[in-house]
Amino acid sequence: MSNVKKNEYGTLERGILELFTPRKANRAVGRIEELLTKVVQFSSKAAEVEGAERAKIIDASKHVLEEIETIGCQVKSLEHGLIDFPAMKDGKQVLLCWKLGERKVAYWHTMESGFTGRKPIQEGDFEEEPITLQLGKDMELLEKVVEHSSKEDSANLASKVLSASQLDLPEIILTDEEARVLLRMISKYLDVCDESDVQRLHKLRSMTLEAIV
Repeated sequence: MSNVKKNEYGTLERGILELFTPRKANRAVGRIEELLTKVVQFSSKAAEVEGAERAKIIDASKHVLEEIETIGCQVKSLEHGLIDFPAMKDGKQVLLCWKLGERKVAYWHTMESGFTGRKPIQEGDFEEEPITLQLGKDMELLEKVVEHSSKEDSANLASKVLSASQLDLPEIILTDEEARVLLRMISKYLDVCDESDVQRLHKLRSMTLEAIV
């Protein structure tokens, strides 16, 4: 599996079943929404024309559907814009569920129950991959955030930040919980930091928030 090429969404190339987490699925939703909207537009146009023009539109629609499939998701209903993402929950394969018009992937269902049996995704339902923050020169800023935080808040983060700084690494890897703690720490530090750091802190907070979503 390590030699299998992945696309921009972090999923495996077509032909190999890739498992999603809610975060990974949400990264792909924006592009899927664009593509599904195209298909809907094509379907509307195809209903208004005939012959070669209609065949051309249908062909274009097929190409768009193929692009959706390369992301790794499953188109369950074009009419309703219904998309499923294969996932694992408690050792069993399930499907994350998203419908065109919904803000994010917020539901899942078993392989047997389908759309009518979908349930809201609760925190802890799915194991997420670690979060990698590409900090570069902002590692020094993260050190300031940790230094100005209570030991209780920064206990787990301090060792990671210190290690990354000593090794001159441009990135730091966090769990979901550590990233949420970091967001709270940044918010507190914004109240006391130098004005020169405010813009960079907002950027760091945005980067962390986007990584969690």
